[in-house]
Amino acid sequence: MAGKLVYDFLSGIRFIYYNSAYERYEISLGQIARWLFGFALIFLVVGAVITGKRQIGMYTVVRHPNKRSWWQHHFLSCVFSGLVAAVFYWMVLYILDRSLGLDAGEPVRETMILLLWLTHVLLMLCMYCFLDQTPLSKLAAVILLMAEALTLVIAFFFCLYFVNISKFMFGTWGMYMQSKWADAVNGFSVFPVLLTECGMMALSFFAGLWRMHRKDWDYQE
Repeated sequence: MAGKLVYDFLSGIRFIYYNSAYERYEISLGQIARWLFGFALIFLVVGAVITGKRQIGMYTVVRHPNKRSWWQHHFLSCVFSGLVAAVFYWMVLYILDRSLGLDAGEPVRETMILLLWLTHVLLMLCMYCFLDQTPLSKLAAVILLMAEALTLVIAFFFCLYFVNISKFMFGTWGMYMQSKWADAVNGFSVFPVLLTECGMMALSFFAGLWRMHRKDWDYQE
């Protein structure tokens, strides 16, 4: 596997563990918390960036000729800030793995883990930016973390009592352990999921732009 910390924190959760005689299903709050921890830290960074922008809102608004220009700049700068935080988070885990001698020397698998995780991070950041333009702005991070956790739990219980639907659940799409790269039988198909996430990113951008056009030209609203 990749470095232990990178693997533990970024590869996600696998619900099914096979034994020669039976299948055992398990999930723990610790696993969910470990998965959500990085997203929570990234949202803190983006939230701080947005708060700073609001404090100087009117000074930045006048630099843009229209709402689309302001929204495009705001959206991209917030997403970029979150992406920088995500890469820094990965680098800390990677450096700790190397420093503690936990690196397993599998760069290909680690690249797969990072690709899926970063794409999902980008989607979460785009959705965060959209929600920040709605009346739910103060709950944006909570809503996204809850959506991630709830879809994970729903996928697990369906896997336990009915059928495996984890490949269709939003909360698993960033997980290497839930992909066909790790589980050829039950995992989601990677490239359709990546395309779906890219489509959702675009939808978040245009939904936020639509929301901006419905608002008065007031950053503080």
